[in-house]
Amino acid sequence: MDNFILYLREEGSRESTITTYIGIVVQFNKWYEETFGKEIDPAAVSALDIQDYKQYLLHTAKNRTNGRLSPKTINKKIEGLRTYFRFLHEKGLIATNPVEKVKPQKIQNRSDSVRWLDRNEKNYLVRVMNTVSEWKNKEHLMIRNRALVYLMLHAGLRIGEVTNLELNDIDLVKQIIYIQDGKGGKFRRVEMNKDLLIALKQWLEIRPTDKGNNVFISQKGPMTTPGIQSIFKELKAKTKLEDLTPHALRHTFCHDLAQKGVSLSLIADLAGHTDLNTTRIYIRSSEEERRGAVDKLSGER
Repeated sequence: MDNFILYLREEGSRESTITTYIGIVVQFNKWYEETFGKEIDPAAVSALDIQDYKQYLLHTAKNRTNGRLSPKTINKKIEGLRTYFRFLHEKGLIATNPVEKVKPQKIQNRSDSVRWLDRNEKNYLVRVMNTVSEWKNKEHLMIRNRALVYLMLHAGLRIGEVTNLELNDIDLVKQIIYIQDGKGGKFRRVEMNKDLLIALKQWLEIRPTDKGNNVFISQKGPMTTPGIQSIFKELKAKTKLEDLTPHALRHTFCHDLAQKGVSLSLIADLAGHTDLNTTRIYIRSSEEERRGAVDKLSGER
């Protein structure tokens, strides 16, 4: 396992990805040993065993809330195993990769599972982010959290990208944010709009200078992903927006661009998508937008 970790690091995998893949392998090993009643020998694992495991994930395995695993989660587990057995094959420890021909689980109607904020929800969120009393009259918290939220809402950053953002990644003069280590280790740049620029300037003006290089910090030091998730838990309580998550704000950013007529290729560039089909989901209109469209025909002669 130590050699597998080293292999992933040499391939440029992020530490969060490495942790996920290790967990996936451990879970598979446990299933194998419980299913066959013997210690796992990677060289003896067949493609049929992997298919049986996939069926277990589809029909038996549960998530943290005791519900069925989503196709996306199952595909992540299969991809983790594919990487692990590829490592073993490349090192000459197994003859073939048993996961190589296992197909990913088909994800249908992906656009139906994507949630973004509509105009009223977004306006209400912005109002909360600009009301000091909503933050127990602690203006510095409002200013910090507003900048954090605006990075997702107005620049489409992922939660991990916000966590890893450093001071030298922000150019206030050119009004550009540089994402040094996006998903898959990809670099991209995102231009700031006026609202985001003002929010970041206000935060950087009051940000303590003795807490390292991370843009967002708490009293204990650099903010972590759980720390940001805690902020969103508080925001849910304040706004009563049940679907409010960091990724919902990223979806809102992409959806709003699509609704403004921005090309799919440009949205993909700003969001860091490598597949235009990922971006295409934002063309789906909301019920309000569809109703407004057909209402335009009402009364025509």
